[in-house]
Amino acid sequence: MVQVGTFILAFGWFGFNAGSSLAGSDGRIGIVAVNTMIAGMAATMSGVIYMWTVHGKPDPSMMCNSMLAGLVAITSPCAFVTPVGAFIIGLVAGVLVVWSVSFFDRIKIDDPVGAISVHGVNGAWGLIAVGLFSDGSYGQGWNGVGATDYLGVAGKGVAGLFYGDSKQLVAQFIETGVGIAWNVVVGGVIFFVIGKVLGSNRVSAAVEIAGLDIPEMGMAGYPEFIKVVSPEDLADDEEDHAADDDVPGDPHPGLDELRDELLAVSVKEARDALARDAQVVGRADAVPALAVRAVREQADGDEPPGSVDAMDADSRRPGHRS
Repeated sequence: MVQVGTFILAFGWFGFNAGSSLAGSDGRIGIVAVNTMIAGMAATMSGVIYMWTVHGKPDPSMMCNSMLAGLVAITSPCAFVTPVGAFIIGLVAGVLVVWSVSFFDRIKIDDPVGAISVHGVNGAWGLIAVGLFSDGSYGQGWNGVGATDYLGVAGKGVAGLFYGDSKQLVAQFIETGVGIAWNVVVGGVIFFVIGKVLGSNRVSAAVEIAGLDIPEMGMAGYPEFIKVVSPEDLADDEEDHAADDDVPGDPHPGLDELRDELLAVSVKEARDALARDAQVVGRADAVPALAVRAVREQADGDEPPGSVDAMDADSRRPGHRS
């Protein structure tokens, strides 16, 4: 479903980028569409190869993020660069999003889908790319650039560093900085006010563990696949455990300890257990109740750490769906 959604987005991006010319009679619309496709596919390819080479597996979810990162990165320069430039921009975006997601995870920024990395970091990369790869074939007269001649050439459009104009790169850096500053200031004020009015900018630990489908939306997202557990159904000790050791800025307060416990069991066994009986809707690293319970049983001495039997205990209960 994630991949289908990604391809729907990719299809819509052709209308988004090419349609931004606001006129089908604009001859540049063909290059815009081609550059959009090339950058998206180049990013997908570089992201998959990087994940496969560095991490050992071609992560499908990161592949989707890489494709979106390429599409985001080419949005700003799509009309100003050559197909070769679009390919390079996409290649960089596909790997950049992986690095960025890992970075924000390490500093504990709560970004479950990597939106900062896809839209923020690669949006900035796309702006900077205009100042690097613009080839001067489009944008004549825009904002007074090349109204009569540009860089000594009549009719020349926007040109980047690799095509003779370093000033455009400086302008793009300024634009990027202004965009970041605007979002930090305006977003910061909005979130501060919301936090003061509502008392918090985030849901409780119990809701984070159970998932937001029922509390926020009033219905389960995937009832045919996953047994839904409401926050009220969680055992008190699980909620208390999740709320322990609050660390300011930690996106999942108290859950780091649970994740560390899970890592004591082999990665394969933990993944198999989560796949067999995902009882809680939500992020995998929000620690579904089954895995938490199994690890605690091991810690109490019922089974030695890493035992498959401990993780299998609930899979043999009546009514289990395999």
